[in-house]
Amino acid sequence: MKRIALLLLASVSLVAAPRAAASTRPRYGGMLRVETSARVVSLDPSSPPVSPAARSLREKIFFLIADRLVRLDSRGRLLPQLSTSWRSAANARSWTFALRDGVHFSDGVPLVAGQVVAALSARHPDWRITAQAAAVRIVLPRSEPDLPLRLAQAENSILRSGPGGVPLGTGPFRVAQFTPSRIVLAANANGWRGRPFLDSVEILLNRPLREQWIDLELGRADLVEIEPSGVRRAIESNVRLWSSQPDELIAIVFQNSSAVARNFALRQALAASVNRTALRDVLLQKQGQVAVSLLPDWLSGYAFLFTPASLAARPTGAPGLPPFLLAYDSSDPLLSSLAGRIAVDARAVGLRLNLAPQAPGAFSRADARLMRARIASVDRRVAFDRLLDSLGGAAPVKLPPSDSPDALYAAEQAVVSSDWVIPLVDLPEIYGLGKRVENWDPPAVSLAGGWNLQNVWKEPK
Repeated sequence: MKRIALLLLASVSLVAAPRAAASTRPRYGGMLRVETSARVVSLDPSSPPVSPAARSLREKIFFLIADRLVRLDSRGRLLPQLSTSWRSAANARSWTFALRDGVHFSDGVPLVAGQVVAALSARHPDWRITAQAAAVRIVLPRSEPDLPLRLAQAENSILRSGPGGVPLGTGPFRVAQFTPSRIVLAANANGWRGRPFLDSVEILLNRPLREQWIDLELGRADLVEIEPSGVRRAIESNVRLWSSQPDELIAIVFQNSSAVARNFALRQALAASVNRTALRDVLLQKQGQVAVSLLPDWLSGYAFLFTPASLAARPTGAPGLPPFLLAYDSSDPLLSSLAGRIAVDARAVGLRLNLAPQAPGAFSRADARLMRARIASVDRRVAFDRLLDSLGGAAPVKLPPSDSPDALYAAEQAVVSSDWVIPLVDLPEIYGLGKRVENWDPPAVSLAGGWNLQNVWKEPK
């Protein structure tokens, strides 16, 4: 199978009419106010996030306060960042990265090779990483031709621990305040790329979507989350919207611990019963894409091989199938509405599906769960691995020994054809932008998912 380059698609698309050109020149100063429903309890890279949304937000913060050896631009091209060049040897098992000179952490401490070694070794204990003067050498347990792509991800941010455990990086911002409800990032005066236009970025956590919308309308917020069900209202209100590539999978995951879930005919019948197009067009207001694979096509390049026609050929019901429970997060309005529609479709073909709403993080004895899982990497293999880990509960799947699209396709095909995981839709991240925000365009969000606010500014009131 032909290898698909990541630069096939840009990382973002506008879903509302673009605004007129800015009426002012770029200006320094001001605070960008961001609101999110996510809850972050720690910025320690070694601390597990409490939810996929928390992981995503924390990674965005890492993109603001830290750098990586390499970076991805909005077209998927690999560019130098903390390294100036790299080379591989020994069949891509050994890599050497030459470090950029004159880089300092936000507290003024110079960046040296030993700090890069410490940061990456903590994340990858199976890598043999050594400092070599103004370079870093990485020896891997197996060949990884796409290692630079992997190093562009947030998890490989070069961070060191500062006072009180606050992470310090070399990015355009630094952590000035961290509480369970509010994070403030201040402009980094020691940044090697120069000072950002903004003085600071304030992130309010655990904010309900309705309150985010009110604050955006009243001018109290500059960047808020928009669910698919709110897109039409935002467009009618002439709110600027920004949408990422579809990077979040909504899927039904059967639990391997359930005796009922081991009934293949039941899993097959449910997979065939769901009207994915109706889920997207009606409940999601045509935001996102119908999903018949785990990885979206913009990332894998082979998702089109999982054709809807092959799903249509499956039986849509069978006599004598046992009743079963489908659990979902009751605090998530989107999952609640999707679960209701899935139940209607299932019962229409004779399946006895009962819904089991549950509190976030609560243990459920349900036979299947309706879940969200975010694409955590633009490295296909890493994304596939993390996706299976996020979904959890399903029958174990052995990762292929090769990173080739052929091998990954075969592994994904094994999961999808078994119906232990039933992909439904791929959703983008959608944000509403305040009227005073300028220079927010595709380069403001990298293909790797991070915010790039170095060149964003705010118009004066």
